Amino acid sequence: MPNAKFFLSRDGFSRIKEELDHLRIVRLQKSAQDSPKMTVSTDVNPEYLAYYEDITLLEARMKNLDEILRNAVLIKPPGSEERDTVQPGAQVIVENSGKESRFTITGSAEADPAAGKISADSPVGAALLGHRAGERISVPAVKAAYRILGVNYRMA
Repeated sequence: MPNAKFFLSRDGFSRIKEELDHLRIVRLQKSAQDSPKMTVSTDVNPEYLAYYEDITLLEARMKNLDEILRNAVLIKPPGSEERDTVQPGAQVIVENSGKESRFTITGSAEADPAAGKISADSPVGAALLGHRAGERISVPAVKAAYRILGVNYRMA
């Protein structure tokens, strides 16, 4: 992921920063504790392995979050002439097979399909980009077609 851009909302940026700050505190607390001894007689101590695994996972998550924050691009609402076009940050209302759904187009770091947040890089998100209310799109990757009913931007 070197030099990859991560599109984030202000809220998403804040949440990731808070998580990174929290993990730094956890790492300091773990570092301040005595680590278990590596070996017990001739066997590797399972407590040491669990401790080492925890530290390794913690460091990997911290590195990932730091990379996201260093390469973050904040999603900003478009100008008034572009507010009818789907772009990252848009809240989109679509219809598929008679069923209405609402999506917020986010960056990949904030995507949460269960919460209605889809990545602009996902098949549906990418297909929606640049389209307007009233247009129809086809998404062959998921074998679906959508009609865009509305495009809104939450102004911060």
